[in-house]
Amino acid sequence: MSQPTATAAAASSSTSTATAIPIPAADGYKIHKPYNAKAQARDCCNCIFFLIFALALACAVPAVTRALIYLQPGLPAVAVISSTVTVRNVSDSLITASWDVTFTLSNPNDRGFFYERLVAYAAGGGGASGGHRIANVTLPPFRQAGRAAATLSASFPALKFVVNDCAANRTILRPCAPAPLSLLVEPAAVYERWTWPWKGDVVVAECDVKEVAFRPRVTKLELGPASCRSDGRWRRLEVKCRTIFWNYVYVAGMCLAILAFSL
Repeated sequence: MSQPTATAAAASSSTSTATAIPIPAADGYKIHKPYNAKAQARDCCNCIFFLIFALALACAVPAVTRALIYLQPGLPAVAVISSTVTVRNVSDSLITASWDVTFTLSNPNDRGFFYERLVAYAAGGGGASGGHRIANVTLPPFRQAGRAAATLSASFPALKFVVNDCAANRTILRPCAPAPLSLLVEPAAVYERWTWPWKGDVVVAECDVKEVAFRPRVTKLELGPASCRSDGRWRRLEVKCRTIFWNYVYVAGMCLAILAFSL
């Protein structure tokens, strides 16, 4: 009777040993967060928004500068066709002469200009930057169509030239030292197309300096044509915007090159 009991106990012990499952330590488990579709969609949207914002910010500076350049009209261009100095009076140290100048005023834009005020100056001693204005003539206002040129005249009846030791008894005895003379034109132009930030501008056109050399028995001096350079706040803003644009393009190109080499 005792043998079956021992055998059953041994079988029961063998069965319990065979079915035991070891439990690993807690450090062996990897804890995974549950999948959250809304959070991933939100992160994707934030990434796309950041890329769009960065792209818009990168394009803002070139776009604004190019728009400002486009809105600025070209300055009126001035060119002297001919100029004549005629001696009117001679004293011991002073020569009085008239100066007749013919010049063109050109509009390089597609739209027209209206010149509210147009003043021509005779400048001595090196023009606007290095000399002084000695006489002026105001021309009547007018409208100029786009891509057009107007021929204008300015007459200065009594310009006084100081001479030393070359004239006496109302006569020029010997060649006098050359005296600088130049033309300045200041048109107050209003552009007929919308522009920003200024609708109008006072343009200063400075022409090349001519040397007036009085000589004996010569009462009329032909100075010939001269080229002129126009300046104004329209042009200065355009130059500044172009500088900013190309510097920005250079810096952006360098950053992209560094980023490409680092990948």
